[in-house]
Amino acid sequence: MRAKFILLSLLVTSTFCTANADAWTFTDIDGKDYQPFSDSSTKALVLIFITTDCPVANFYQPVIKKLAASYATQGIPIYLVHPDTTVTARAADNHRKEYGITCPVVLDHEHAWVEKTKATITPEAVLITRDKNIVYQGRIDNRYAKLGHKRQVVTSFDLKEALDAILNNTKIKQAKTPAIGCLIADMK
Repeated sequence: MRAKFILLSLLVTSTFCTANADAWTFTDIDGKDYQPFSDSSTKALVLIFITTDCPVANFYQPVIKKLAASYATQGIPIYLVHPDTTVTARAADNHRKEYGITCPVVLDHEHAWVEKTKATITPEAVLITRDKNIVYQGRIDNRYAKLGHKRQVVTSFDLKEALDAILNNTKIKQAKTPAIGCLIADMK
């Protein structure tokens, strides 16, 4: 009887873990599914909210590409999330080609990821650990002092510093920073 109880407990636990992993599945605009937390080498992941027409989000595409190339190989993949319900897969693909985007691009027409992360701006970066905790949320860096005003020199590389803290198993200095860019409209 005890063996049946243990087996039943294992089955219930296994089902729960699978359901939990499914909640962190990303399907990109090409129809490819990603389950980053099912890979034991994934330390964390980054969601960066973008739109095709946000000049600030578009300005950051080369920075995002560089971060993605560096950190994906270290177990922290970056996904770009389009929360605009009017952006089609074709429009997102054209945007990807125009800006040389190499990260997986995900459409969030239902605002599932917006709601899960409470993102409000594009570009806004959200760093999520394996235990599904948001440990950093905000700007990529402080290039933009405010909307329409860029600094000549970046003095704070907030997202990179948070990523390095994860890799070095140290405390993130600033867990929340103000993202500067375009508002995510409630288009549901």
